[in-house]
Amino acid sequence: MLQRFKRIDGITVIVLLMLMGISILSIYSVTHGGDDKGMHIQMLQYYGAGFVVFIGLSLFDYRLLVKYALYIYILGIIILVLVSLFGTVKFGARAWLQVGSFSFQPAELFKLILILALSSLLVRLARSQLRFRRDVVPLQ
Repeated sequence: MLQRFKRIDGITVIVLLMLMGISILSIYSVTHGGDDKGMHIQMLQYYGAGFVVFIGLSLFDYRLLVKYALYIYILGIIILVLVSLFGTVKFGARAWLQVGSFSFQPAELFKLILILALSSLLVRLARSQLRFRRDVVPLQ
């Protein structure tokens, strides 16, 4: 576990922290004294959560995702079907799933799942030569 933590690129972490700090200061300077007081605190919380996810995913073995890409893809399709059956309407579209007080758009998650599934497919097809008509055209 410690070896994976050591593999995280320090320059990337420093650049992320600098960009987070600059954006927090910018948001604070724009909203200071106005109706949106505290917006910088909210963004700081979002950045903190995102940074924890970044570190967690950096420690995660991505080969497990490639191994189970088909099952993750099928689960994503099922979740999209659940949206059409049980989704809530927000902003004029039935595109949101409500789980307790948390709501999210599964279509945004499915974009990542689709990238994972296609990359897994292309890795499996890499053993043979790709043909445009057979392999690329059906993906469109």
